[in-house]
Amino acid sequence: MTLLVVTNLFPNPIEPQRSTFNERQLLALAQREPTEVLAPVDWVRKFAFLRRGRLGELRRCRDWRGLPVRYPTSSTCRVLARAGLHWALSLLPAMLAVARPRAILATWAYPDGFAALLLGRLLRVPVTIKVHGSDVESLDEGGWHASLARWALRRADGVVSVSRYLRDRLLAHGVDPARIAVVANGVDAEGFRPGDRGAARSELGLAGEGRLVLYVGNLKADKGLPELVDPRVVAACRDAGASIAIVGDGPYRAVLERRIREEGLADSIRLLGRLPPERIALWMNAADCLCLPSHHEGIPNVILEALSCGLPVVATRVGGIPEVLDPAGGVLVEPRDPDSLAGGIRAALGARWDRDAVRASCPAGDWNASADALRHAIKGRKL
Repeated sequence: MTLLVVTNLFPNPIEPQRSTFNERQLLALAQREPTEVLAPVDWVRKFAFLRRGRLGELRRCRDWRGLPVRYPTSSTCRVLARAGLHWALSLLPAMLAVARPRAILATWAYPDGFAALLLGRLLRVPVTIKVHGSDVESLDEGGWHASLARWALRRADGVVSVSRYLRDRLLAHGVDPARIAVVANGVDAEGFRPGDRGAARSELGLAGEGRLVLYVGNLKADKGLPELVDPRVVAACRDAGASIAIVGDGPYRAVLERRIREEGLADSIRLLGRLPPERIALWMNAADCLCLPSHHEGIPNVILEALSCGLPVVATRVGGIPEVLDPAGGVLVEPRDPDSLAGGIRAALGARWDRDAVRASCPAGDWNASADALRHAIKGRKL
């Protein structure tokens, strides 16, 4: 009998870079427990795949790097999906096609965790919900979404948090402390390690260019991108002889493109789109600092990866970030504050960093250690 994972945070043939941190942990977990993944894809994304002529690839995919996976169509009905029930029911046919699991793990509180809890109660198997950051922060917003997420978290057999900060937030929302386990994400220390900076810059066509401030993540406003491209921050980078490189994609990309075009920022900001992990590691070795000005976070894996590369980090003092970023590895700044962010970047670019000390400051173990801890947390719920 298997562990069934229900998560929208998983790659597929059309989106191979989707949530690679979750992929790494689940692949390592599958080496320890028979595991199968249900990775729902909403019909809007599937229609986009169809228009690109690639939906067949998704339908044919039953294995992801040796891990059995199915990609059922999840509902996006605005009324019913908000209640979560319709989303859960839309997964039921795929659930019934899987041999009865020993336990269910959901990664993301809502709708994934809510749906997994309903299905777990139907099958009479224990359910563990892993939370990441934004899914817990959204509990403060009110409405059906938050109410049903809290309902699921309070009734799940176990809840896994990636940071002590999120554990405290769960406690504030009434989750039993005896059912919460803190399991840190891992980092690929071999893939993300210090390399020759000159060689990296040469390979990327940056030889002879100035200094570089790197952003890696989803392109969303709450990731702090409005602050990153604020004139005060851009000016601070220019004064230090640096430009900004942005890796990732998302809804804020159109805003960035318009700003770059209308304000003549092509020499100061470049958009690189989504990149595979090995290219991100190359950019990290070419950069002078990583900047992550998020409004809220759990523990972003990109910070762990940067530290593992020996790259100093400028990040906001939110969520679990202060748990992993100390003065040996970077600079903490205030969220939603362009002046603070500009000052942090100036400080980082003006300091002399010991790359070995930066790497040594990374608190994360590898993905095998993370998977062992996750397996232990799940087995505590009678896997």
